[in-house]
Amino acid sequence: MRLERLRHTCQKELFTAAFITEPSSLFYVTGFKTDPHERVVALYVPGMEEAKAILLLPHMEIEQARSDGWEGEVLGYNDTQDPWQLLASHIHLASESTIAIEKHHMTVERLEAIQETFKPKYVEAIEPHIRQMRLQKSQDEIDIMKEAAHLADVGISLGKGALQEGITEAEVKQIIEQGLAQRGVREMSFTTTVLFGEHSAQPHGVSGERTLRAGDIVLFDLGVVHKGYTSDITRSFFFRKASEQQRAMYDAVLEANEEAIAAISVGKPMLTAEKAARASLYERGFNDYFTHRIGHGLGIDVHEYPSLHAENELPFTAGMTFTIEPGVYIPEIGGIRIEDEVYLTEDGVELLTKSAKNLEII
Repeated sequence: MRLERLRHTCQKELFTAAFITEPSSLFYVTGFKTDPHERVVALYVPGMEEAKAILLLPHMEIEQARSDGWEGEVLGYNDTQDPWQLLASHIHLASESTIAIEKHHMTVERLEAIQETFKPKYVEAIEPHIRQMRLQKSQDEIDIMKEAAHLADVGISLGKGALQEGITEAEVKQIIEQGLAQRGVREMSFTTTVLFGEHSAQPHGVSGERTLRAGDIVLFDLGVVHKGYTSDITRSFFFRKASEQQRAMYDAVLEANEEAIAAISVGKPMLTAEKAARASLYERGFNDYFTHRIGHGLGIDVHEYPSLHAENELPFTAGMTFTIEPGVYIPEIGGIRIEDEVYLTEDGVELLTKSAKNLEII
């Protein structure tokens, strides 16, 4: 069905054909999950009704593609062959045609190879159409994402249970990932983040040898890949005690998180969420310490379309999944971030992440 939607897009936009090359897009359309490294994997989608789509891939990937459920045509190549020339020998793509590619993913080298091989007159972007398809999740996708979110909640619980005086950020990170691996997780959405004390003031800090001490803020940011879909959660805690300033930071971020979520509904512009969060932080004197956007789309990729920021006027639509993650970061003191996964329906918002958000001293 997704393949047919792509074909109809090609017909509507007058694209002769499209080349899908980004691994997450390939997975979305074909069910084939791959990490091709330097090799070409591409789905050729012709606009003509009578022509067949072809999955171009290395010979060694064919069995995996079939195992993942791709039932269409495949064209395998070996490492001594030019994949584009091989494809050209199996299809009829007239010169002076219009082809569509994923411009954000296609390398210049590969684009030049396609242009040399097929000699199109025009090269257009297909990704706006794929992004729109992926924006609204099916019930099957939501069911998988709920499972992924539950595993992220488990990760938070594992992290909390590992906290003790003198343990390092890296050690807690390892405990979280090992515990999730024992529950069947084979891949994290991104590098698990465990930050203590002043390190938590770095929104994209790296877990290291900082040891845990009483009075530290503890920040966990993690997610898993489950059946091809990602999860993403952040929670912040205090170890043994919390100062008045730390409590004020936490209360401000929690309120910003709740205000942003409360502002979301179908039809409202996406900027509404960040503006609500910033208005709340401004009232409490912390807006200058919120240094990033309020959230991002979530699905097959942990960061996908759309970007939720204060200038995005596109409307919220039912079926979207995204994060809401306000934060306050004060150098030499630390940072607080509270991030939830949100699923938007016609009836309102549903939080896929369930970990408690109340201020907690461990």
